[in-house]
Amino acid sequence: PLLLHVGPADLVIDLCAAPGSKTLECLELMREAGDDKAADAGVVMANDADAERCFELLPLITRKARHTGTAVVLGSATKFPSQFNSQGEQLLYDRIICDVPCSGDGTLRRRP
Repeated sequence: PLLLHVGPADLVIDLCAAPGSKTLECLELMREAGDDKAADAGVVMANDADAERCFELLPLITRKARHTGTAVVLGSATKFPSQFNSQGEQLLYDRIICDVPCSGDGTLRRRP
C-alpha cells in the first residue's frame, strides 16, 4: 500500500485481503494523508474468497480500523461483480490491491 500513494478520499479495494495487514495499512495511510476535514472520507473494501478468512478479517478490521468507510466482502476476485452508486453510475476504484495467494505446490495440495 505504501507505493500506491493512497489519498484520504480514495476508493480502494483489496481483492485478497485476509489476514488484513494490507487493508489496515491502507486505512492508516489514508488517515495520515488527510486533514481533519477529510477524515474518513475514503472507502476501503476488503474482499476475500475464503469465508473462514473473511470471518477472521471482520473483527480485526472492526476492532483496529475504526473507520466508517470500511467494508468486508466475501467473493471471488476473478468474478467480482460491478458496483454502482445511487445515480446508477458504475464505481471505478482509485487504487486496487491484489496480493494473490501463492500457487506453489504446498498451497495446491492444501486447497486444490
